[in-house]
Amino acid sequence: MGQNNKKVIIFDGSCTLCSSAISFIQKRDKEKRFLFIPCQSKKAGEFLENKKYGIPLNKSVFLFTKNNMFNKSTAIIYILNDLGSIWKISICLLIIPKKIRDSIYDIIAKKRHIWFGKRNSCVLTGS
Repeated sequence: MGQNNKKVIIFDGSCTLCSSAISFIQKRDKEKRFLFIPCQSKKAGEFLENKKYGIPLNKSVFLFTKNNMFNKSTAIIYILNDLGSIWKISICLLIIPKKIRDSIYDIIAKKRHIWFGKRNSCVLTGS
């Protein structure tokens, strides 16, 4: 799959939970569908600026496909679905109203550094 066809995941590179999730995805992404960009990187800012989205980088996980942008719980559901295998069942979570899913996401996001810790460097870049 060429670089331009990859789905882009922007995540908090300093978050231990987020970094663990990226490692989980990388191990299961056998077809190398995803490109990972830490939100602290210049590339993330440029990517979002070029896409003209006014969403704070450190407040959400983002999934960019060829034609769409998803964030928060919806991004996670589509990422899991794209991993295939048993993970495809995650698509059923879309029946839960987005407002409810994102409320749960927001609670975890707000407490993630307290519950899971914070890294001094990004799992992908080491910086």
